[in-house]
Amino acid sequence: MYRLEPAIDFVSALNPDLTGMPDAHVLELAANQSRILVTNDRNTLIDHFRRRIEAGRSSPAVFFVFAQNAPVAAIAEAIILIWATSTPADWADGISYLPSLSPHIFPR
Repeated sequence: MYRLEPAIDFVSALNPDLTGMPDAHVLELAANQSRILVTNDRNTLIDHFRRRIEAGRSSPAVFFVFAQNAPVAAIAEAIILIWATSTPADWADGISYLPSLSPHIFPR
């Protein structure tokens, strides 16, 4: 992704500080840093996100990689487009799927 847009501020889940961190803590960290979370973990993360929103705690968006076989370039381009044209607040409290960007908003 940095090759496509060197100025992007992106933290990978492969960062040693994040390895093994529970989903609820990852969401809290993302919220504290105003970061949109990009993941393919639809099994457990979505439940933690939903509980966080239902508890009245705001969160930057979560973007799920829709298909394991989605082209990496399409996902990178979608992330760069989001980064260049919006802020985390624009996507707050919602879930979208990459690379399609279809929004799913959870009401409070």
